[in-house]
Amino acid sequence: MATRILSIINAFTNPDVNGDTYFEPSSIALNANDRYPHHVITFASQAARRGIYGKFRVPNDYVGSADLIIEWTTTATSGDVVFDFDYTAIAVGESLDPSADQETASVTDTADATARDRNAATIAITDANLVAGDEVQFYFVRDAADAADTLAASAYVIGLYLQYADA
Repeated sequence: MATRILSIINAFTNPDVNGDTYFEPSSIALNANDRYPHHVITFASQAARRGIYGKFRVPNDYVGSADLIIEWTTTATSGDVVFDFDYTAIAVGESLDPSADQETASVTDTADATARDRNAATIAITDANLVAGDEVQFYFVRDAADAADTLAASAYVIGLYLQYADA
C-alpha cells in the first residue's frame, strides 16, 4: 500500500452565503506572494462558524487510512484556530440530499510564530465511512464560535486534501 493525496478543492467548491468566507488572490489576502500568486480561501470571521461547501469522489483505489489535511496560514503570530469537517458519503442508489451529517470531525491547530508561514493540521476521518466510488458532500469550516479558537486574524486555507491508503 502507498499513501495518496487528492485535492478536494475543485470546481464544485462554493463558499457559504454569509460573505466572510471567500476565494481571493494570495497577493491581496496576505499582501505577499507577488511572484507566484494563487487563490486562497479566506476565513475572515473571528466570531462565527463559517465555511465552504463542496464534493469529491472517493478514489477507486481507496482502502482506508483517511485523513483530511489542511494547509493554512495567517498574518497572526499566535493563537489557535478550530477547523471542522462535516460530511456525508453517498453510494450509488442513495439520496444526494442527505438529512444529516454522517460525521463531524474537528482539529485545533496553533499558528506559527512567524506570520505567513505554512501550517498543516490533520483531521482523522472514520475509514469505514468512505467506500471507493462514493460521492462525499461536505461543509468545511473555521469554527471561530468555538471557545478554543483564539486566532485574532483571518485564517487562509491554501490547500485541502484527502490523504488515504490505496490498494
